[in-house]
Amino acid sequence: RIVFRAMRAQPQPNRTTAPAALAGEVLDIVSRLADELHPHRRGLAPLSLESDLDQAFGLDSLGRVEAIQRLEATFNVRLPDMLFAEAATPADLAQAIAKAGAGALGAPGGAVRAHPASGAQSAPAAAQTLIDVLAWHARRQPDRPHIYLSDGDREQAPITYGELFARANKVAAGLTAMGTEPGARIGLMLPTGGDYFAAFMGVLAAGGAPAPIYPPWRMSQIEDHVRRQARILAAAEVGGLIAFPEAAPFARLLKDHVPSLGFVATVAEVEARAGPPRLLRGSPDDLALLQFTSGSTADPKGVMLTNANIIANARGISRAIHASPSDVTVSWLPLYHDMGLIAAWLACLDQAAPFVVMSPLSFMARPERWLWTLHRNRATVTAAPNFAFDLCLAIPETRLAGLDLSALRVAGCGSEPIAERTVDEFTRRFAPYGFRPEAFLPVYGLAECAAALTMCPPDRAPRVDHVNAHALASLGEARACAPDAPGAQAIVSCGSPLTGHELRILDVDGREAPERREGRLQFRGPSATSGYFNAPQKTAELVRPDGWLESGDLAYVADGELYVTGRTKDIVKRAGRNIHPVDVESAIEALPDVAANGAALFSVLDVERGERLVLAIETPVAEPSRRAALIGRAQEVATEHLESAVDDIVLMPPGSIPRTESGKVRRPALRQVYLAGPASGRPVSARRQLMRLEATAALGRARRAVRGLGERLYALYWWTIVGLLGAVLWPLVMTLPRLHWRWAVAHTMCRVGLPLLGHRVTVTGDIPKLRKDVVYVANHTSYMDNIVLCALLPGDLAFAAYGELARDWFQGAFVRRLGAIFVERFEPTGAVADAARALDLLRAGRPLVMFPEATIMPMPGLLDFKMGAFVTAAKAGAPVIPIAIRGDRHILRHDGRWFPRRGNVEVEIGQAITPTGAGFEAALALKNAARAAILAHVNEPDIAAETPRF
Repeated sequence: RIVFRAMRAQPQPNRTTAPAALAGEVLDIVSRLADELHPHRRGLAPLSLESDLDQAFGLDSLGRVEAIQRLEATFNVRLPDMLFAEAATPADLAQAIAKAGAGALGAPGGAVRAHPASGAQSAPAAAQTLIDVLAWHARRQPDRPHIYLSDGDREQAPITYGELFARANKVAAGLTAMGTEPGARIGLMLPTGGDYFAAFMGVLAAGGAPAPIYPPWRMSQIEDHVRRQARILAAAEVGGLIAFPEAAPFARLLKDHVPSLGFVATVAEVEARAGPPRLLRGSPDDLALLQFTSGSTADPKGVMLTNANIIANARGISRAIHASPSDVTVSWLPLYHDMGLIAAWLACLDQAAPFVVMSPLSFMARPERWLWTLHRNRATVTAAPNFAFDLCLAIPETRLAGLDLSALRVAGCGSEPIAERTVDEFTRRFAPYGFRPEAFLPVYGLAECAAALTMCPPDRAPRVDHVNAHALASLGEARACAPDAPGAQAIVSCGSPLTGHELRILDVDGREAPERREGRLQFRGPSATSGYFNAPQKTAELVRPDGWLESGDLAYVADGELYVTGRTKDIVKRAGRNIHPVDVESAIEALPDVAANGAALFSVLDVERGERLVLAIETPVAEPSRRAALIGRAQEVATEHLESAVDDIVLMPPGSIPRTESGKVRRPALRQVYLAGPASGRPVSARRQLMRLEATAALGRARRAVRGLGERLYALYWWTIVGLLGAVLWPLVMTLPRLHWRWAVAHTMCRVGLPLLGHRVTVTGDIPKLRKDVVYVANHTSYMDNIVLCALLPGDLAFAAYGELARDWFQGAFVRRLGAIFVERFEPTGAVADAARALDLLRAGRPLVMFPEATIMPMPGLLDFKMGAFVTAAKAGAPVIPIAIRGDRHILRHDGRWFPRRGNVEVEIGQAITPTGAGFEAALALKNAARAAILAHVNEPDIAAETPRF
């Protein structure tokens, strides 16, 4: 009684609810920030705790960082990093504050790390593949630190060249055992960490080519993200995908959409399959990477990069910045992008320079971590896009006290347009902390040239060209003017080509343009790709017959240096002028009632009237008069910039404009949205719209009908098999005189029934041999769980059944004949008696099978565990074996419909957990250990705080 009273007294986890006063203050802080960022949006619509931070408040990445910083300072708390990505509403922020521990964020500081440089050597020119480079270092300097993993606040013990080489060989052996052949493409969906580096080099060592992709940040964008990543993997014809464990549900979604995908596995699972070491160093011309473009102007394309391409680019970058093994590089850039992968990591790999890497989320959550990681490691080299330097401008002074950036000699800036304002303000803000203007180094690059094409010299301040904006737009001439002249436009130089690379500018007639004449930028060199994977038409558009490649950008050259002005795909022709949409969009976004980053200019082709100009505007305003006023104001602003009116203005809800993950407008996708949706003036008649919609709907209905018929036929077959097996099993169980005989029949029927029903059961872990002093505990997802466990587990099992089942004459009599123990879920007195009976059965040699969640829910997730099974195991001194079941919930959902579906079952049998005593503390330890083991393998969320619905 004392034990069970203690069980009942255990506090149940509850969802944290922020106090009303705290929630109100959070809402006030976020609302004030939104007003500061978008002063013209005041009073547009009532904002509440449940309003969306992106759409209603207009908080982009910069806004989110600022909001979290203000909340931490106001409430003197430290908020978790994931809040930056996961928080959707002010209520989420308030709940996080209510749960957070006190402690304002000051300057992190930290001891300065000394990186060994003496005696280190860069890879020789004879190392012509990436595996050659790694193998050379592993032989000559195996104990030299190569990679330091950092969380932004501290660094872990380094990964040496020898350790990385050993793991790469193990991954390669595992991939070979799994059937990976030379030339195969293998997708990598891994976060920044040791597994990523081992997997990348392991794929190369197995003779394959990595194709990095990334998991989604927010579930609100899951559909678009899954479709795009599936297109990437399908286009690459990947044979396998290496993912991190938490991404398994997402990875399975991708597997369903990619016909060539043969396996999805974690790095640990691949390594577990390793046989004898196998290393294929390949040749310089072997495909070493499929680098996918951002998709801002089209669907992502797989850029084919060979070992020779990547090494030429890495060494070209190193020569341009005078890199050596004495340098230390710090990076937070994602490793699925060429800037973080090639320009940062692989350049360090070649030069034997220490590489300190942190995750993008660590940086985005607290931008000062990047700077302090530079400080702690006395870093000499780093790089980031323009927006990252902007983020650092908002860091409070209190978090910078003691910062020293004097060791930094190269701070590369590329991947997106570089703003003169950012260069000036960052240099001025961080000059007191030792940052030198000469360290800011603009770069121009693209995936089709591996990473970098041009770089500024590392020993001078950035060069800015001021040109007449009207002459550039109307004549394509970059006429120099004074910075304060009317219509002056500032363009930052991106420097000169890497050694061995060339560029040229072509005018509208295809001739090479003179200096200060805008045109199409083309390039060639040893880093240049041979084309896009399995896309001959796109490759023909990229690689010209004379060997030059189209960059897709517009630019001009002045004094031998490159100045990028825009993208050819984004350029809109109007009255003989080249219009850069970003200029018009920036002006529109400053208008009242326009969402943050909520404007996009694009063109559509009308067969009767030629190219038409369309302006899409995101706005939360619903009132007709205000929408009309917004259209009028937008037309005035557009006309002022374009010197003519746009043909159509479309108002859209916030978040509707398709963008890449880096925020660039996907204009082809936006054009399709415009043509497919209701918009004034679009070149599709109402009649055609209705016909097209009806045809699409009819096709959808037909597909649904066929699919529904197939599902119903399968369900009928499923229940027919269940009925036939039950007609044999029920009378045998009811009539056989011995329990052991009854269980022998039950085991046999379940083992025969599962394949007949079309379900394959995959077991990981060892099925226990017959033992009688054990308690099996499993998650409960469906009534199918009982059939699966009956088929797998040996012995005369004692299942725990719900007490209310005992009162059912048909089912109750059946399970009673199998020796089940009936457990009362709602009556404490009965529960005590049931526990005593369970203990008696266990001591008498009957293995117990219990579902400690004590209920089934249709929603995915693992509930909290009841203590009964663990108290019984502790008292009997019996081990607990945790079992994780996956797939049953889909096959037979507990939703009251009893409608079976096709599917397979995965069962993970864990290691036995032995109790450390007979008391309640030992039982509690058993429970926590068993639940943790099951949670790690069910691939479902932890919903212990949910209230069960019986």
